[in-house]
Amino acid sequence: MNKEAIKYLLDKLGVIAFKYQKINEQNNDYFNIFSLLRHESDEVNLHSRFISELLDKNGTHGKGAVFCEAFLKEFEISFDLENYSVHREYRNVDILLRDNKGKAVIIENKIWAKDQPEQLKRYHEQMLNEGYQDQDINIVYLSLDGREPDDASLGGLQKEIIILSYEDDIYKWIECCIEISSRIPSLRETLIQYQKIINQLTGKTMSNEQFNEVRKLLSENDNMINAQLIADNWVHVKWHTEWDFWNDFEELISKDYEILEHLKFSPGYLDSVIHGKRKKDPWYGIMFKIGVLKGADMCLYIERSYGNLYYGIRMMDKLDVGIQINNEPKFDEFHQFLKKEYYQTNRNPHWLVIKSLEPSINFNSFSDSNTLRLANEQHRKEHIAKIWKEIQEFVRFCQEELKNIEN
Repeated sequence: MNKEAIKYLLDKLGVIAFKYQKINEQNNDYFNIFSLLRHESDEVNLHSRFISELLDKNGTHGKGAVFCEAFLKEFEISFDLENYSVHREYRNVDILLRDNKGKAVIIENKIWAKDQPEQLKRYHEQMLNEGYQDQDINIVYLSLDGREPDDASLGGLQKEIIILSYEDDIYKWIECCIEISSRIPSLRETLIQYQKIINQLTGKTMSNEQFNEVRKLLSENDNMINAQLIADNWVHVKWHTEWDFWNDFEELISKDYEILEHLKFSPGYLDSVIHGKRKKDPWYGIMFKIGVLKGADMCLYIERSYGNLYYGIRMMDKLDVGIQINNEPKFDEFHQFLKKEYYQTNRNPHWLVIKSLEPSINFNSFSDSNTLRLANEQHRKEHIAKIWKEIQEFVRFCQEELKNIEN
């Protein structure tokens, strides 16, 4: 292994990256109306809302059914585009398309949320109960990278599921919508900005110009061979970077709190998401108890997922089983109090309140600069210390309110 040659390659790549960073800054290419108004991972209020608006023939885009036609055409779904309707959040279905000939398309939109037990099975049964025939019900499972739904979500449902990804399918569909909208500047630019949001979510932020420079660099001398060496070891770097992060975080937290074993990170969990092909389980992290509310343990949980890391409050019973918040109105007062303080809420019934880490950390894509820098020990420990300070302030905030409730 020629260490000098690899160092040369990395230095050159760094120069190219810095160059395009400055170009983007000069062109103000960081402005994006979507990220300004909503968090980029907001499934409900950003992605489902925008996609359903494009699919709706009566949408404000004014293009009729052409966007919906482009969406359905690739998957050969028989559908009456003359008479159809689009529904968002229809009986918990993210997006539902229905025509007047007994056809239905269920779109389950998963950015980073976890599948719920028998979720797709329930949606399918809902349509059957409304008189739809099994062969006329299409189920689309949409995720960032095209992963399959969990077996628990299917609940034994024996039906072909259409698997789509933002990374490929939605990106290409938006590209098609951009072409259709070429003569409408405001609509075209809006679609282009949404496409950039997809790139941010899926870790594809390199422009064509930057890609061509990188490709030219790799074609020189033995740069391609050295790049292959880096690529061959990338998965191991990814595994150890995440493992070191969780261990360093646990060491810091354990000075003040006892770490619970429930859903705690482990080599097995990391293996399942980094080395595994199926049965991936990214729902793990670090949990510790911060108080008691209405007889239940209030726990702070820092969780990994298919996307960015986040932290929040989980209510646990004495057997370390998560309590479904929506079935326990006794927690409503505390939940509403936290909402007023601008912490993000979440549709997942197991969370009382949730907040994404900023700047984001995404071990799943392992592509953004903030996540990659965690491979450096000094930077990692400094960054963890900053996160821990923020979480400590949130914990103190929650504990203070618990005292007020007791009094």
